[in-house]
Amino acid sequence: MNETENIDGLADKVLRAIEENGHMAASWIRDKRAEIGKKQRPDVLRWVCLSLDAKNIQIAATAIGVSVEDLKATGRVLQKT
Repeated sequence: MNETENIDGLADKVLRAIEENGHMAASWIRDKRAEIGKKQRPDVLRWVCLSLDAKNIQIAATAIGVSVEDLKATGRVLQKT
C-alpha cells in the first residue's frame, strides 16, 4: 500500500495543493505525508488550522473550498480543546 492510500482525504488534498502551488521542498511534503498519514481527521484539521504559514493556509483553504477566516476560526476553537 502506498502512502496516499493511508492518508486522510483532507490531508491528501491539502498536501497535494501545497505541493503544486506552494513553496515547500519535496522533502517537507514527503515528511508531512508520513507524519500526517498516521493521524485522524481532528488531528489533521488541527494541523491545517494551527501549523501552516500564511501562504500555505491560503492554499489549503482554496483546496478544500473554505475561507482562510473559516480555518482561523476553527483554529481558535481547536486551541480551546
